[in-house]
Amino acid sequence: MVTPGYPPDVGGIEQHVGHLAAGLAELGFAVDVLTHGEGGRAEREVRGALRILRFPLTTTARHYRASVPMWRYLHANGARYTAVHAHNYHALPALFAAMSPRRSLVLTPHYHGDSASPLRRLLHRAYAIPGRRMIERAARIICVSGAEADLVRRHFPAAIARISVIPNGVDSAALSAAAPFSGHGRRLALTVGRLDGYKRVDRALEAVAQSPSQTLHVIGEGEARRALQQRAEDLGIAGRVQFLGRVSDGDLARWYKTAAVVLSLSEHEAFGLVAAEALAAGTPVVLSDIPAHREVGAMGDDARVRFVGAEASAAQVAQAMEAVAGAPPGISRVPDWASVAQRTAHVYDAIAR
Repeated sequence: MVTPGYPPDVGGIEQHVGHLAAGLAELGFAVDVLTHGEGGRAEREVRGALRILRFPLTTTARHYRASVPMWRYLHANGARYTAVHAHNYHALPALFAAMSPRRSLVLTPHYHGDSASPLRRLLHRAYAIPGRRMIERAARIICVSGAEADLVRRHFPAAIARISVIPNGVDSAALSAAAPFSGHGRRLALTVGRLDGYKRVDRALEAVAQSPSQTLHVIGEGEARRALQQRAEDLGIAGRVQFLGRVSDGDLARWYKTAAVVLSLSEHEAFGLVAAEALAAGTPVVLSDIPAHREVGAMGDDARVRFVGAEASAAQVAQAMEAVAGAPPGISRVPDWASVAQRTAHVYDAIAR
């Protein structure tokens, strides 16, 4: 597995790779995870058949992190692996994996095709040339939703025959067993994920400002945290908003069970993992009306899911929160990570044959 981030780093891709790698190790695979580290030297952690190799960063820019030691390792060792499974088309480690000697390349692109930043959008267009080579070199491309697969097909028509869809999973057992935190009543709204502009946590803040009795907990870290804290101050709701930063998986499950509603208002997602986890915990959700969220919303029931458009006002988002908060628990058809690992193993077996 080649990935820019891995737990305890927070994010959808980090969670995806963390659960998938552990699931594959339980199935009997020897799994090495190659990822970025924070220190100035390489670090290695061994958990039975799973090894996590963290490589020091050569460039540290948030969206363009790269490790020359990781590149050297892949160049020297890539060919000895049955498969090199690269994650995140938009990050340089996947490109390193595609360009290194290896037997078979599997790519999970987590592809969203563009960026909200004008500078990153320009760089994304320049990156399309090596990105296309990455897609061409992949023996199999695993998309995490039908929406993502449709986007990859449109942008890379030659890849159509090599695309499989394996949705993300959730830790159903942990979410079901988690006990809610006490003392929060049923007026708690929750957002989870990296604090980046496209996640639109600012819309959640504005919606909470419309509901005087509502509180908001924000889980995650990112470069937008300071601006979001200032926005809460400007809206006069700083006393009703808590920024929790990173939390453990166990505490995250408990917060899902504590919340009256979970908000995920992203401008784009390859898969709505936060929405899936919330629904599996039995918590209602308010989601931005994007294709990936529509797919996940179909896993729940109408009483616990509301969609809001990009132009919806803060008052309309608040109304959607009120409409689903307190909805009775229902059945969600969300896959678990064990099934995701099993289906991914079938892909490895196919390319090995």
